[in-house]
Amino acid sequence: MRKSDMKNVALALLASTILMPAVTAQDRADDNITSVYDRYREGYSAPGVRTGSFLFKPTLDAGLSFDSNIFATNTDRVDDIAVIITPGFALTSDWNNNYLSITGDVEIAQFFDNGQESYEDFNLGIDGRVDFSRGSNFTWGASFEDSHEDRGAPDQVGDATQTEYTSVKAFAGFKRDEGIVSFELKGTYEDRNFDDSISGLATVVPAGQVPSLASRTINNDDRDRELVSGSVRFGYDLNDDYEAFVKLTTKAVKYDERG
Repeated sequence: MRKSDMKNVALALLASTILMPAVTAQDRADDNITSVYDRYREGYSAPGVRTGSFLFKPTLDAGLSFDSNIFATNTDRVDDIAVIITPGFALTSDWNNNYLSITGDVEIAQFFDNGQESYEDFNLGIDGRVDFSRGSNFTWGASFEDSHEDRGAPDQVGDATQTEYTSVKAFAGFKRDEGIVSFELKGTYEDRNFDDSISGLATVVPAGQVPSLASRTINNDDRDRELVSGSVRFGYDLNDDYEAFVKLTTKAVKYDERG
C-alpha cells in the first residue's frame, strides 16, 4: 500500500472511530506486569461493539511531539513540533473455543515547520488459534507493516533522511500444556524491504527556512532481507508460581544482495 492510499485508509478508520459509540478500548491485562498507564480500569474501558460473534473495538490516540533535533545533526540543530494522530481498530472473536483477531492502525504525523519530515505509517495484522483439546492448540498469524526509520536510527546509512520500508511477517506454532509438562514449537518468517533514501543535509540554512537536501540517492537494496527463526520449548511446572524450562532457538538471515 502506497502513502497516497494510506491517507484514505486513515480517514476511513478515523470516521469509523468517531461514528462508533466506543471511542477507545483496551483488553484486560495482568496488573502485576502492566504499567499503571496501561492497566485495565473498571468502568472506563469501552466494552466494544458486538458484531455477531465478534467484538469491534476502535481506538483513537492524538497528541503533540516535540523534537529538539529533527535532522539528527551534531551542530546547527533544528527543532519542530508534530501533531500525531493514530486511529486504529481490533476485531476479536468471542468464542468459547478457538480464537481470531484482526487489528490495524495508521499513525499520521504532521510537522509544523518541516513538512518533508511528516510521515504516515500503516499496520495490519491477523492472528488466530485452533483448539484441539484442553491444553493443546495451534496458533498462526500474519502482518503487514508500511513504516519508516527516523533520521539517526542505528541502522541508518550515514546522514540519510527518513527511510521507508515494508515488512511482511508470518508465524505458526503448536503448544501442548497438559498436566505438569509442556511442549511448544514455533516458527516465524519476515521479509523486509527498504526503499532508497537521500543523503542528509547539504547545507544548514537560517532558522525558519527549510534546509536543502543533497541530491545523492542512497541505494538500500543491500538491506533487504528475509529472516527465518524456529524454537522448541520444554517446560516442567514446579508449582503454581514457578516453571523450569529449556528453550532452543535458531535463526537464519538471508540478504537479497551483498553490500
